Amino acid sequence: MPDPPKLIITGYEFINLVKTKSWFASREIRYAPGDSILWDDLSRVMEEIKSDLKRTNLFTRIEIKPLIDFGEVNSVVFKIEVHENWFIFPGIVAELADRNFNVWWHDYHHSLERINLGVTLEHINLTGVRDNLDVKYQFGYTTRIGLKYHRPAWNNSTPFGFGVGYHYTEFKETPVENVDNKQVFVKNGNTPIFIKREYSGSVYYKYNKLIHLQMHLVHNHNSFLPEQAMKHPEFFLNGKTNQVFTQLNLNGQYSTIDHPLRPTQGWQYSVSLQQIGIPVFQEDVFTFLSQTLKTGKAIGKKFHSEHALFTKNGLTRHKVPYNLYKGLGYSASNVTAYELYVIDGLDYAYFNNQVRYNIGTVRWEFFKIFKNEPMLRVKTDIDLSFQANLAYVNDPFYFAKNNLVNTLLYSSGIGINFTVNELVEFNAFFSINHLKNTGLYFHTRRTF
Repeated sequence: MPDPPKLIITGYEFINLVKTKSWFASREIRYAPGDSILWDDLSRVMEEIKSDLKRTNLFTRIEIKPLIDFGEVNSVVFKIEVHENWFIFPGIVAELADRNFNVWWHDYHHSLERINLGVTLEHINLTGVRDNLDVKYQFGYTTRIGLKYHRPAWNNSTPFGFGVGYHYTEFKETPVENVDNKQVFVKNGNTPIFIKREYSGSVYYKYNKLIHLQMHLVHNHNSFLPEQAMKHPEFFLNGKTNQVFTQLNLNGQYSTIDHPLRPTQGWQYSVSLQQIGIPVFQEDVFTFLSQTLKTGKAIGKKFHSEHALFTKNGLTRHKVPYNLYKGLGYSASNVTAYELYVIDGLDYAYFNNQVRYNIGTVRWEFFKIFKNEPMLRVKTDIDLSFQANLAYVNDPFYFAKNNLVNTLLYSSGIGINFTVNELVEFNAFFSINHLKNTGLYFHTRRTF
């Protein structure tokens, strides 16, 4: 029986690239020149190439056409026409001091005094290799100075990248404990009571087309106002006024998912080992293991489902300072219908399920602002969605004051999502939780 016919991939031809380097775009595709594919798999391979490019967040439109050469050896070149995303985000910062919009609106009665102002400049593709430069100066309720640069690929001939950063933050008000799963804040007039300094460096390694490894090293130097440390000794533990530790994060990720915000196919597994403090040399030493499993699946042309499981476990089981003791309820871990609560613990698991119906996609084309930047285009995907969630937080230390820990949490909700340029998502959900609390909650998420 003859072997099934094959095609040899001889390369990729990109059309309409303005900023992104063609070698970097090719680097993100799981198939390299010289790879062979079965003729019958051509359609599937084209979908996988599109998924790989979509996952970079660099493009708002991707159209792929195979150019096949029938010769002594059958070969194919993929002609890929793209619309590049908008990469420059300068602006005025008007950022809430609170964990999310819902807390600011409901608990603090949308006080304008709790808004931080500032200026920011962010470029998410500075030299065309998805390298991110972020500069921020913020003042008001919280003073923040930030500078970071992350480059996932040094050049075309190495699988390594790097990142550096510095952040300085002054808090005039900070939470010092949780009571009834609500943060209790303290302040001392306009005097900063909690100051954070972070110096960071990162190394990225692309093991292959689908597996990425990262190492982040962060040195932290935090200080707490002495009179507040006496009143709230558990903030740094034992009434300390200074907290110095080095943090090492080792991350690995395998991903075939087509997009982190709105996945319609593929799956992604991430694992992170977080070591806080250097044993023997530093006082605060804690180890955490975090894992994430995400998947998306199209159900016909209009529907798709999304599922995500998040877990975090404390591998060291001793008491953690309050400022480092994080669970659910923060920007990256909001559980639908529990937005007004913080549910801190040493361990947690969160299972999110969502079904979306695509109402439609709206596109606008504007104009070219800078010569070496892509045209300003806006693409908005609009989805109706239904969510169902489960969560559990284990808190062995501070549970006496918080009744949402050490118990099963569950909720559901229906809402609408607006995903802009596949970079930022805005959504509104009407949700109900196991306490029969209902409400309309607003969120934003972004990929950069």
